[in-house]
Amino acid sequence: MTVKKFEAGIWTMVGEAAATSADYTSLVVRDGAPLVAFSENALGGRLTVMRYETGAWTAVGPRGFSPGLVSNPCLAVNRGVLYTAFTDHLNMAA
Repeated sequence: MTVKKFEAGIWTMVGEAAATSADYTSLVVRDGAPLVAFSENALGGRLTVMRYETGAWTAVGPRGFSPGLVSNPCLAVNRGVLYTAFTDHLNMAA
């Protein structure tokens, strides 16, 4: 998964790729640092949230922390607290 920023008329990478195989991404910026949530294919499609700081992507909490496959994640910040919502395919009602 790639994150890019637009500065001085060109798109440039924000660090290296945060994950090699990801689906369903969501991006938010908190205190100047980009955060991204995504379904990480290497972890069975479970949800991972990562933050870019001091030149590297690092996980916010454990990688793949959802109970199972997720889709449609979104991130929000309110009063400095990070929230995520997602479709949880493991616990969907029939």
